[in-house]
Amino acid sequence: MRSLMAVIALAIAVSPFVGIGDAHARKPRMKQCPALQPLGPGDIPRTEAVPIPRPMKKIAVATPQRLAVSTIKGATLCVDMRLRGEVSAPELSAEGRFVSFDWAGYEAAGHLLVDRTGAGQQVDIGSRPVFSPSRRRMVALSQGDSADAVLDRLDVWQIQPVGIQRIGGVSDLPDVADWRVDRWATEDCIDLSGIPLSRVTGRVADIAGSARDQYMATPYGNGWRVVRTTRGCGAG
Repeated sequence: MRSLMAVIALAIAVSPFVGIGDAHARKPRMKQCPALQPLGPGDIPRTEAVPIPRPMKKIAVATPQRLAVSTIKGATLCVDMRLRGEVSAPELSAEGRFVSFDWAGYEAAGHLLVDRTGAGQQVDIGSRPVFSPSRRRMVALSQGDSADAVLDRLDVWQIQPVGIQRIGGVSDLPDVADWRVDRWATEDCIDLSGIPLSRVTGRVADIAGSARDQYMATPYGNGWRVVRTTRGCGAG
């Protein structure tokens, strides 16, 4: 019995997800949201509230201007939605910690992640994240084109018991198309792949069927780096 209790205590101490569930669901208080700053000339705000899916009904409410999310401790975190014209249905992660959604506006787009731990945190990580095997890290790959003035970028985040912290970013990714996270091989190595532009004709079908070059992301110095490889993380 003592050994079992010790295991449970250790799990609670190290897991960023233990104790986050429906029991902590509280309606946010929109009245607690601070006043919004006026938009700039020519800015066109949303006219409809973002639909709240059923799993989020207990912890989120929305108006055309805001999305309000309750934190685990019952505080209210407010997201300015006015310039996010196109929004995918917000999602609540399985353990109840994260609310996230893709969005697009005039010459801008991203993926907003709301962390409900502590006082709450909202971070635009660029694209939908891929979690490591332990779910204590995540990686997000953002890819655009010169017309959108969006840079190819990889960011690695540490998921702490309270809050998330960016621990690495690579903004000078090799110039390839269709970047993809293939898998987290370990907590310190991510297999990636992409298609050299010489193999891209512009047709979606050709991109889907093209041979992919392999890359891997690993810690390097005080950050991370992405390098070409032939065997992925298994090369090390």
